[in-house]
Amino acid sequence: METGWQQRWVEVKRLTYRGSWLQCLWFGMLLVVFPFLVPFLKEFDRIVQMRKAGDQNYLWPQYSDLQIAVLTGGALYLVKTVSIPLLSALIEPIIHPRHQDKDRKERAEKAAVAFFKSVYFTFAFILGYYVAKDAFFLNWKLGGSGNVDLMFLNFPYQPTLSFPYIRPYIMIQLGYHLFSLISHLSSKPRNDFMEMLLHHTMTVLLISLAYFMNYTAMSHLVLFTHDFGDIFCYFSKLFVDTKYKSVAIALAPGILFSWGYMRLYVFPVDLIRVAVYENPKYEEIYGITVLGGMLHFLLCLHVYWYLLFLKMVWRAVRHHEVEDLQHQVHSKSQ
Repeated sequence: METGWQQRWVEVKRLTYRGSWLQCLWFGMLLVVFPFLVPFLKEFDRIVQMRKAGDQNYLWPQYSDLQIAVLTGGALYLVKTVSIPLLSALIEPIIHPRHQDKDRKERAEKAAVAFFKSVYFTFAFILGYYVAKDAFFLNWKLGGSGNVDLMFLNFPYQPTLSFPYIRPYIMIQLGYHLFSLISHLSSKPRNDFMEMLLHHTMTVLLISLAYFMNYTAMSHLVLFTHDFGDIFCYFSKLFVDTKYKSVAIALAPGILFSWGYMRLYVFPVDLIRVAVYENPKYEEIYGITVLGGMLHFLLCLHVYWYLLFLKMVWRAVRHHEVEDLQHQVHSKSQ
């Protein structure tokens, strides 16, 4: 008799095959990373200890900082466990009448999760700005007065005294993304399983490895530029299956602008450019090839998702049909 995990794996394979070459592409990207990641991880602790020894007065990131991530992940798990059933019950009456029985409950739960995530990303974006608003690397494009070209100023011993809460902020974000990865692996597989697995895995690896290598500015900027678009995205997902689809449509310009500006403009033009292509400290940035590759994989996902958003907007305008094409619910009651 198959276990729950075996059944889940069978469903993942079915969805991957049904998704054809695109889902296989995301899975292939995930596999490509690991042969390059292994030698990087073998030298990881040696490099960290060497950096620490280079300036013993500098407060280098500690492995014990992971306590913040673990506590954050645990707190989010408890909040979600308690809140999602309550939110689902509140949202179910406003789910569109065409969705009934099990399908209706699943869509209510999906909307509740979207609300949970939209609240988190709103909090994360505000916190991200607060901890770095006066930082030397936050440029005018992101509401600061610094210069993104200084992302690796004084590396590897970057000054952080003027923005002391940036490291706890990064660990809080790591806690959320660890929680998201575990939730994704343990939840019912959907049509977006492989792309979200790629996204969650790349994000967790980027945050954790960059943090302990003290790539503080880069870590913050990658997180900060991603959170803004997710606020609009998840608020829209909250309404897409309800009687109030017009709210989801009204949020479409916000999604297209926030994602287009942050993820398709600032992320590649400023962050990837400085971190990978014009990095004055390139030779000193251990693992930059692996980390740079993961940044490019995230960019591929951003382009794909943006095209999905455009397709959804086109359907809404042309056919007055609103549907979440990225994370679909298919139940037997349909």
